[in-house]
Amino acid sequence: MSDPDQDQKRRLWSAINDERLRGLWARDMPVDEIAARLGRPPGSVRTRASRLRLIRDNAPPGVRQQILDLHRQGALSSRIALKVSLDPVSVGAILRRAGLSPNVVSDPTKRHIRPAAPPKTFGVVIRTGRRWIADEDALLRQLVDAGLPDAVIAGRLGREPDSVARRKSDLKIGRRGRADALPDETVARIADMRRRGLTAGVIARLTKLPVTRIASVTTTLRRQGVL
Repeated sequence: MSDPDQDQKRRLWSAINDERLRGLWARDMPVDEIAARLGRPPGSVRTRASRLRLIRDNAPPGVRQQILDLHRQGALSSRIALKVSLDPVSVGAILRRAGLSPNVVSDPTKRHIRPAAPPKTFGVVIRTGRRWIADEDALLRQLVDAGLPDAVIAGRLGREPDSVARRKSDLKIGRRGRADALPDETVARIADMRRRGLTAGVIARLTKLPVTRIASVTTTLRRQGVL
């Protein structure tokens, strides 16, 4: 069997319900009585009144003074609204007419601070303070040869970009303008195939290297006067 209280919370507010709420609210009827007449929880009535911007300008003087006293004690406006059976909008309006600002956070030291969003890592857990292993070095060389930037490589390896840059420096890889990042026999083979007129795509298939790497080596060899 379903819970009646849960059914009340799930009910949507219709235009007819809103009109009935406005009418009862204008008569300065207590929230609990309005909730009983509408068959809804008091909290739902307060929330709906707040969304409809229903404000009670004729709050009794005793209620106004209670609101001001609770505000001076540092109580949150939402907590004040619950204590005096008014909606937060009406409480805020009464405070503003008294020249006061509604309390949003009573204790700044307890304010929740959302942590900064973690960097995108392509679903890989960031490895901080961990030593590089041989498999990571091999994958790093492949990603660098493919021409990927450090940020993308870091995401693939689960490392920080600064860590990737330092490791590239330690391994002496990824330096532009240097063909000796590849073994000498590989560079010589690329130069020979270039002299024979083979395209970068054909050489890439024969050497199992990325086309971008073949083009980079070719440019370096031309600058060195080899080709």
